[in-house]
Amino acid sequence: MYKQMTLQNNKNILCNVMSCLKFKERYYFCLTTKNLFKNGFKTFKHNELININYENYKLINIWSNVMFKIDLSNRKDIKDISMLHNIHTLNLSNRYFFNDIPTLSNVYALNLSNSYFTDDVSVLRNIHTLNLSYCYFITDVSSLKNVHTLNLSGCQKITDISALKNVNTLNLSGCKKITDVSMLGNVHILNLSFCKKITNVSALSNVYELNLSACDNITDISTLSNVHILYLTWCNNITDVSALCNVRILNIYGCDSITDISTLSNIHTLFLSIHNNISKKQIDKLKKNIKLLKLIYKY
Repeated sequence: MYKQMTLQNNKNILCNVMSCLKFKERYYFCLTTKNLFKNGFKTFKHNELININYENYKLINIWSNVMFKIDLSNRKDIKDISMLHNIHTLNLSNRYFFNDIPTLSNVYALNLSNSYFTDDVSVLRNIHTLNLSYCYFITDVSSLKNVHTLNLSGCQKITDISALKNVNTLNLSGCKKITDVSMLGNVHILNLSFCKKITNVSALSNVYELNLSACDNITDISTLSNVHILYLTWCNNITDVSALCNVRILNIYGCDSITDISTLSNIHTLFLSIHNNISKKQIDKLKKNIKLLKLIYKY
């Protein structure tokens, strides 16, 4: 019993020591003895993300308790990536053609931006953080409903995003064919910038951070009072912002149709372009109340 307690105490002490060290310090500290390396370094849960070269990929399986990252963007010389199935973070952007994507279904964070691949995206449904931006040939994303963080910016053939209602962080910037976003009210961080066919955003009142920049056809934002961070940059057809008094951070730069900003004095951070339709009196009032006011003058 006493021996077991001593062993447990020693493990706790070792764990506390390891927690105070950076990864490289931990590594060299544990190299002092084989036992320390085996029972310390190779069992400790390392929280840092460690960059390694493709040539060192065998470390992924040897040290399964370490989160490794490999960047193979633009590396067209590497054809076989099947051995990287246990990697934590993998960048395969700008590689164009793939035939072994299904082997990477267990990768935690995967970047396939600006690529072309023939596999159905359903094989990527279990990935936590997935970047498919500017993958122009993607049309059906219904299988990606369980992805936590999903970047589909620039995927201009996508029209139906109804299945993505439970995604936590969703980037649909530049998806120009999307019209209906009524199902995205539970998304935490949502980027719809340059989605110019969107007209109705009334269902997005519970989104924490919402980017509607350059959504020219949106006119009514009266239901967005509960949004914490709101970007309305270059939304030229918005005229009334009186309902946004509770927004924490608001960007209305380039919204030249807005004339009355008197109700925005409770906002913490405001980005505002000054033009002839906004009076000096309103600006002076905001300067007294808003903690961070970024004024950009237009001439």
